[in-house]
Amino acid sequence: GGLFWAAWGETIVRDKERLGRIRMQFHERVNLVYGNGWVLKSVFGGGLLQTAQRSEVEVDENQRYKCDYRWLVEPIRGKDGEYMLRSDHHPRHAVRAGIPLTVERRDRCQINHRWRVEFPDTENTADSPFHIRSVASGMYLKIDDETGTATLERHAPAELWQARDATGKGWKAFKKMVTKDLATSPSSSFSRSSFVGNEPGTSRSTEGGASSSSWASRSSADMSPPRR
Repeated sequence: GGLFWAAWGETIVRDKERLGRIRMQFHERVNLVYGNGWVLKSVFGGGLLQTAQRSEVEVDENQRYKCDYRWLVEPIRGKDGEYMLRSDHHPRHAVRAGIPLTVERRDRCQINHRWRVEFPDTENTADSPFHIRSVASGMYLKIDDETGTATLERHAPAELWQARDATGKGWKAFKKMVTKDLATSPSSSFSRSSFVGNEPGTSRSTEGGASSSSWASRSSADMSPPRR
């Protein structure tokens, strides 16, 4: 009897540790970016699942923190590797698989609100690319590159999703650092791209031919906070 309870206790501890790692996989709020061209978008009140061109978020970094583009990838308790894609507009609204795809009142018992996150690579981190797959149908969530429509596909698409940190913590830390530095040494300056949005391989060219960071960097002189 003692051995049974000891083994059972170890199993519970391992399960809690495993689920804890899953819960830490994603940032508190993220932008869900598909391939190189699109992001998922949700408007206030729910309705059809919408998309936007990635450049809309890149042009003005304040857009990155708007509720329209922010999502919570929430682990479902007791369902290893399953998540709900919750809209930042309303905590009870989440992506629902179907034709068409919608953002509506979530229900943990409703299988159409449950999604699997599958990592092609063995190393799973908050920045690793992944597939999003419906638990109900087994089909993959994708965005059609020509029409910009979010849809489901039976086979795994070539493009992958990424969850970009949209909590605003990087901006707050930067602003605090710059404010402190200017108070002690007004002549010094920082480049915001050293702290936020300076991921390799994500730069784009503007219409004027100038290159910019994928998450537009700002100078330390611009201290206006991001809109939420």
